[in-house]
Amino acid sequence: MMRLEAHHVSFKIKGKTLVNDVSFALQRGELLAVVGPNGAGKSTLLKLLCGELCLWGGEVKLAGRRLSEWSVRERAHLRAMLPQSSTLTFSFTALEVVLMGRIPHNNGVNQPTDYQIAAATLHRVGMSHLAERLYPTLSGGERQQVQLARVLAQLGEDGGERGRVLLLDEPTASLDLAHQHNTLCLAREYAAMGVAVVAILHDLNLAAQYADRILMLKEGRLKEIGTPEQVLTSHTIKDVFAAPVVVIPHPQNQRPMVVPML
Repeated sequence: MMRLEAHHVSFKIKGKTLVNDVSFALQRGELLAVVGPNGAGKSTLLKLLCGELCLWGGEVKLAGRRLSEWSVRERAHLRAMLPQSSTLTFSFTALEVVLMGRIPHNNGVNQPTDYQIAAATLHRVGMSHLAERLYPTLSGGERQQVQLARVLAQLGEDGGERGRVLLLDEPTASLDLAHQHNTLCLAREYAAMGVAVVAILHDLNLAAQYADRILMLKEGRLKEIGTPEQVLTSHTIKDVFAAPVVVIPHPQNQRPMVVPML
């Protein structure tokens, strides 16, 4: 069943086209990586998919209905988005930040179940030890992980059963190697539960290892979409990123591995 569909999606601002006629469909249980050079329109596309920006053209459908037909509260029940950065200067604890993800479900009055879900998602991202730490005192990577826990808390424990959508804008930014892989392993776990996942990634090798399909953008247009093997070719990467590479099979799983040419 299709959970998220984009039909000829476009967006312009001040006469500049940032996303131009992009179409694709995302199935329940699929992890789609969105890649492309800086300024290709990746974050803009994600904001269109979640309803943060108004479409200039085309339409987005969520669970078979136009996104505009869902109320803001209904959208918050069906999809959760991790932005590229989150500004929060108030002295909330990490646990209190995660509990903000439960607001669409409890109108701001936390119940025991909300605390259980928040604690569970903090544990999932490996940040339980920071539960009582003040958020502004955390490192950039720790804040990113706490924000991820907040987004997962919004999805709830039944995210897979209800076929919800998880949108991640550069979830591995500011993270060390181990936490990059832990984050994408979590994304894969949620996809296995039935969640439809879209993740913007700059690292083509991470996209190759974790994505079911890759959507590649160039100057706001859809350049390629398909399996990692179909999309990550030396010809396409050189065309889109203006960088010569060699693509070889990964020694462990035979997925594409992109090696820059010196």
